[in-house]
Amino acid sequence: MIRSYHPFYFALVMTAAVLCPPVLMADVVELNGGQRITGTVTEKNNERVIIEVDGLPVTIMLKDVAEIRLGEAPATETTNDTAPAEPETVTGDADDADQPGDRVETAGTDESAATELPFLPMLPVVLPPGRTFHVTSSSLRLRKGPGTDYEIVTNLYRKQLLVEIENSSGWLHGRTMSGETGWVSMDYVEPLLNIPIMVNVRSTLNIREEPGQYYRSFGRVRKGQVGILLEEGDSWCKAQFGLDLVGWCKNDYLIKLEDMQVVRPPLKKSAEQVAPYVTQSGNGSQLIFDVARDELVINGLTRIVAFVTDTSLLESPDTVWNGESVLKIETLDSQDRLLGAGFEKRVFENAKGAAVILVKGYRETPVWRYTLNGPSRSVHYAFIAQSGEKRGEVFVCK
Repeated sequence: MIRSYHPFYFALVMTAAVLCPPVLMADVVELNGGQRITGTVTEKNNERVIIEVDGLPVTIMLKDVAEIRLGEAPATETTNDTAPAEPETVTGDADDADQPGDRVETAGTDESAATELPFLPMLPVVLPPGRTFHVTSSSLRLRKGPGTDYEIVTNLYRKQLLVEIENSSGWLHGRTMSGETGWVSMDYVEPLLNIPIMVNVRSTLNIREEPGQYYRSFGRVRKGQVGILLEEGDSWCKAQFGLDLVGWCKNDYLIKLEDMQVVRPPLKKSAEQVAPYVTQSGNGSQLIFDVARDELVINGLTRIVAFVTDTSLLESPDTVWNGESVLKIETLDSQDRLLGAGFEKRVFENAKGAAVILVKGYRETPVWRYTLNGPSRSVHYAFIAQSGEKRGEVFVCK
């Protein structure tokens, strides 16, 4: 049965919605040391509590918990033990949310630029090795070398994308989104906007096939993830994240970054001993890292950098490093890319590249523990300070 209501009822409801907007509620887990983690408690038993933060579960042993408060209005100050302050004005966790909240248009180059950002991304920031171009002709041959005498690799078509590796004498050496590499004449390609951007949502953002919320979403990017703006319209833009994720998302959820020093500071080797910060252990292929310093962790997440001398390990990194705690792996497959990510040469020494592994951990007072499968020999693991005065300092485990 379909009910009908008097028009006065709808007017009353709409007035109440305007005058009494809903308050976003959150759960708070306060640890024995005074730190607080804010999110949604999804499980609690006699041994542990699991709280979902930015869409990811964080496990905390109950013996480490001082208090659990459910349904608390979020504070405007920092609400966890490691992260920069959350932007309370940013609402919605996907590109079809109703209100984007206050948007920071650009992070500039003046001294106050860092304070204009609602939060900072996790380090290291991994970007494509060069500019992204698209094909301007109806068909274009991708060749094995810079000249028409070289063998054809494949045919490219209008609007197809190429990420720059290098260019020489009017020829562009590039990589397609499917991973093929080769050379094309620069007469038939042009660079896109190539403006660094950062995702500004509460949790994750949908990447869609075309500009519009009714088109299929085929990927998601996290809050704070840095990418490249390729094309910009009135409401939607085409963006690239990593080497192979390209699609459309709403302009309202992106911040343009004019000064990369704001979000990607120089990554310098710490002068302090690593042991007070990180302890590495494990048996066989299992790696265990106990992180004792909060500035290396954000909401239970951290990035482990695996410096390698054998770059073949980076060809299929998911088969080399894996486990339930591993969320994402990105690669820096050359020393040039390590330098481009901000690492000083003395940090990676003789390493030829690195895997950047995003992992989630659990609290085992007084440390955050991270476990994963991976090689323990011929690989040097490192952690980076993500917040505070030490942000950008690298602690290498040896």
